[in-house]
Amino acid sequence: MTLQDGQVRGLNPRGTGPSYHGSYRQARNSRQAQIDLIADLPATRQIIGDVIVVGTPRQVPVQFTFPADLGTGTRWPIRIETQAGPIRAEITRLP
Repeated sequence: MTLQDGQVRGLNPRGTGPSYHGSYRQARNSRQAQIDLIADLPATRQIIGDVIVVGTPRQVPVQFTFPADLGTGTRWPIRIETQAGPIRAEITRLP
């Protein structure tokens, strides 16, 4: 996921996973950045026994905050609450 000029973008390099789009801004707490994004989840396909189960694609809204002043190379662990359950992630500011 890339944050640049107020926009959030991201795509699984293989094109098989979710893609992301949205925006970021200063949160109510001025030391935090607020992320508002939509995760575009592709259709899923599983084979259970001899039955093919196909899930429909969907869009999932996701919101979270993180420290606005990240030092270069510093890793910040975060927990993101979503409709499907929590996600643990790391944010790193690249040089």
